[in-house]
Amino acid sequence: MPLSELTAKREELSVQAHKLYARREIRARWTEKTFQRLILDAKSGADILEIPQVREIVGKLHRWEREHPNSIVGAALVGPPGTGKSTGVEYYLEKMGRPEPIRMDVSQELTRYALFGSPEVQFESDIDRYRKLAERVGSLSEADVLSMVQKHADKLGAALGDMNPEERSVIALASLKEEVDEILRAGGEMDTDAHAKVQALRGALEGLANGQYQSELATQLADITHKNGWRDGMIIHALRHQRPLIIDEFNAAKSWTLLNKLLTSKPGEDYFFADNNESIKIPDWYRIYFTANIGGKYGRFKVQEDLMSRFGKRVIEVDYPPAEDEFMVMVAFVCNAYTEMLRDKVDMYKLGTFVRTVVPKLRAAMNESKQASNPISFRTYREIGETLVTPGPAGTERKSNSVDKAVLESVVNPFAGWEDRTLAKTLVQLMLESDLLLDDESVWPEVTRWTGISHEELQQKKDDMDTDKRRAAADQLLDGAQQAFAARMMASGQGL
Repeated sequence: MPLSELTAKREELSVQAHKLYARREIRARWTEKTFQRLILDAKSGADILEIPQVREIVGKLHRWEREHPNSIVGAALVGPPGTGKSTGVEYYLEKMGRPEPIRMDVSQELTRYALFGSPEVQFESDIDRYRKLAERVGSLSEADVLSMVQKHADKLGAALGDMNPEERSVIALASLKEEVDEILRAGGEMDTDAHAKVQALRGALEGLANGQYQSELATQLADITHKNGWRDGMIIHALRHQRPLIIDEFNAAKSWTLLNKLLTSKPGEDYFFADNNESIKIPDWYRIYFTANIGGKYGRFKVQEDLMSRFGKRVIEVDYPPAEDEFMVMVAFVCNAYTEMLRDKVDMYKLGTFVRTVVPKLRAAMNESKQASNPISFRTYREIGETLVTPGPAGTERKSNSVDKAVLESVVNPFAGWEDRTLAKTLVQLMLESDLLLDDESVWPEVTRWTGISHEELQQKKDDMDTDKRRAAADQLLDGAQQAFAARMMASGQGL
């Protein structure tokens, strides 16, 4: 079927799907199934969960690969830390059935040798071992050979069986063993024929050992000749083994002149590597992907114009997902495989308040900070979830930890090693403003340490809370977020 017909058919099916989704019963079923898939991904321990934003990224990467078959540049993904830029690319490559990518961080000083390779000529230990073996066999006496025949006739027969028929007939190993055994039993001496056979056997063993040595040497010499005594760097290794390349922190590199020629190469052609005087075949599907954390506080260098020109339109700005989607991810981590929530309504309200209200404000404070900070990402939500619910495919057991304790340990404690406590104090204050960290009095000493607020003040805040109001708000919060998530999944399409 021509591509135009396939495109038209896809549009027709998309229209039908959206018409079906407009029906309440279909929409409810889709919402349930969508959420269940998210939960199963969360329970499996997947590095990245398929949310609308990820599906949109996958769709763009696939579309750009089709639209730009003559470019080795897959895309550049930029955005704040913790938004899943690199893992998003890995997820796409996995769905496409590509080999596992090689990730390379260029935020540090990298030499040409680290990127492409360096000369190295050395012999492996096997060569020396076989050479010494050949020398030892050549020095064997008749008595040594006879002893070897007696003890290891079967092994020698297997080894010498690879030699040509003429040599095997001269050696007559089985016959020699019988003669040796008979002579030794009788206490006599070997005749001339037996001596000749022993000498022939020793010569055969020496030839076998020398042959192994020469074979191993030839193999190593062939490899050295092929590579011209070269040890591959990361980029050449990735090309040679046909593994996609993800270059992280590309905006931290001081110079891209080393990659200019490679980035102008085309998939499917031979890349001539002048340093080693060889051509390496680039697969038709091969792409290089770039990621970077943006913002002056990350200490990056100015991205060169010639590099940006090679990206073209293939730049994706990856921001944090909408709060509703992040909340659904948080909910997935505290559910079992049957979509049953293992925490009560007040806990779900508190988790929703943290994700939808506290996290956006904290990120805004982080953006204003001059120093890099601990990103709040899906890994953070997973840590919180595993503190509240037994991790694993079933996840059917609720733990005794409170939401207040889980959030404090997973989000606030990582700041304890920082000399500047400003962000941690801001985070605790934001949570207190949202009625968090008040139910579990065991965390109050930590709250006081971070903020200076007394236990009496915390008790007053706790007394002023309306628990019934929080339970009622939880139902509305969950229903609205789940429906919005399902609608965004429908709008994002299937990606591939």
